[in-house]
Amino acid sequence: MTTENRTKLTLKTSLSSTLSSFKSKSSLSSDKMATTTKSLLMTRHMIISILLTIIIHYILLIECSGYGGGGGGGGYGHVEYARPVKIIVKHIAKHVPYPKPYPVYKKVYVPKPYPIFKPLPVAKFVPKHVIVPVTKYVYAPYPVLKPIPVAKPFPVPKPMPVPVPVKVPKPYIVHVPKHVPVAKPYPVPVPVKVPKPIVVPVMKHVPYPVPKPVHKIIPVYKEVPYIVKKHVPVL
Repeated sequence: MTTENRTKLTLKTSLSSTLSSFKSKSSLSSDKMATTTKSLLMTRHMIISILLTIIIHYILLIECSGYGGGGGGGGYGHVEYARPVKIIVKHIAKHVPYPKPYPVYKKVYVPKPYPIFKPLPVAKFVPKHVIVPVTKYVYAPYPVLKPIPVAKPFPVPKPMPVPVPVKVPKPYIVHVPKHVPVAKPYPVPVPVKVPKPIVVPVMKHVPYPVPKPVHKIIPVYKEVPYIVKKHVPVL
C-alpha cells in the first residue's frame, strides 16, 4: 500500500468516527427534548385535573349547604328565607319651598309671685305587685320500690325547626309624587301680649333704729393761775 492510500483510509476512518459521534450526540439531545416535553405535558395534565376536582368539590358543597337558590337539603332543620322584593322607582320628586311668616317672640322679664302658702302634699301612684306564674318541672308517678325513692319527669320531645313554604310577592312599581309647595318659615316681627306683673305684699322682719341716751355736754371753766407781784420792803 502506498502512502496516499494510507492517508485516504485514515481520513475515511476519522470522518466516519466524527459522523458517528455527531449522530449519537444528536440522538441524545433529541431524547432529552422528548423527555422534557413529556414531563411538561404530564405536569400540565395534573394541574388541570387538580383544578377540576377543586371546582367540582366547591359546587357540590354549595349545593349541599343550600346556598345557590335551590333546595339544597343541608340538614333537617334547614329554613329557606324569602328573597327581598325589588321596588322599581323611576324618580323621587323634590319639594318646592316657599316662605311663610312666623312670629318672633321677644324675651321680657316677668316678676314671679312670692309663694305664701306651700303646695299641699299629694300621694304618689304606687304600682300594684303583679304575680307572674312560674312553670316548674312536673314529676310523674313512677312505680318503684318503697325504700328506693325514684322520680322521673315526663319525656318531652325536643322541638325541631320545620321548613315553612314562603310565598315571594311580585315586584311592584311605586308611583312618583308630583311637585308640592311646602311653606318655609322666615322671621317676621309680630306683636306679643306680655302679662302684667302681680305684686303680692310680703311681711318681712326689717331692722329699725332704737333710740339711745345721748350724753349732755356741760361746759367746764378752768381757772388759770397767775402770779401777783407785790412790793417787798427791804430792811
